[in-house]
Amino acid sequence: MIIPNKAEKTLKKVCSKPSDHRVQLHHCELDADRGYLWATNGHIAARLKVVTDDSDTSGPISQDSITAAVAVAKNRNGATPKPIAQVIANGSLAIPHGPSFPRPETKFPDAAEILNNISDSKETFTTTIDAQLLHDLAAALSKDGKAGKVKLTFSDHPGIEVTNNSENIGILMPCRS
Repeated sequence: MIIPNKAEKTLKKVCSKPSDHRVQLHHCELDADRGYLWATNGHIAARLKVVTDDSDTSGPISQDSITAAVAVAKNRNGATPKPIAQVIANGSLAIPHGPSFPRPETKFPDAAEILNNISDSKETFTTTIDAQLLHDLAAALSKDGKAGKVKLTFSDHPGIEVTNNSENIGILMPCRS
């Protein structure tokens, strides 16, 4: 499996932290047949498109193996052809020109099934928002200047009402698609 550019940073933001007691969320899950790498922390999930090899098999992929693959590719700077971050995922997680890791023994949540249920449900409406603007607004509404939980209220008007557990209120305008 070839690790997409910047995927390591994305996965670290999405995967559960090692301190989380839900060990099944510490790792990613490779769907080798469809060419997807899944990550979740139980609150958000991300599905990244990856290029798989015929020898790759579906199953858990440790964050450590992805980090090592990126590090090995960076250390081979100047090599020809240009080095790519790669994990050979079959019985173990082997890094070409690098270390090998055991496959984690864990059951990953069925994020693909959740996505299918969402996709199959009746769409009521869609909108496009700027995530950075939502983050900035959430920080502005908070008491300590740090973004936290907010409630989004949609109506028949174009603005989206944004509130938190204080008396502060904001409006987020949708983006053009």
